[in-house]
Amino acid sequence: MIILLGILSVVNAIFAVMLLQWKKIAFWGFIGTSIIVLIINLSIGLGIGQSLFGLVGIAVLYGILQIKKDNVTAWKNLE
Repeated sequence: MIILLGILSVVNAIFAVMLLQWKKIAFWGFIGTSIIVLIINLSIGLGIGQSLFGLVGIAVLYGILQIKKDNVTAWKNLE
């Protein structure tokens, strides 16, 4: 499981670079990897609270993408 979590960390780094390139698929990739990590955390015995805490990052990222500049959200600028 540790190796799989390490691989998912590398994938998240790739998604972070893609997000800096304004790719919408990167946001969906973050959601996918977060759900996979949630399942892994629950399967290795972490508590539900600790496991769900990983989803906070997705909520923060979504909130940041909703910030408007010139009445246009960052979400609309993603390709």
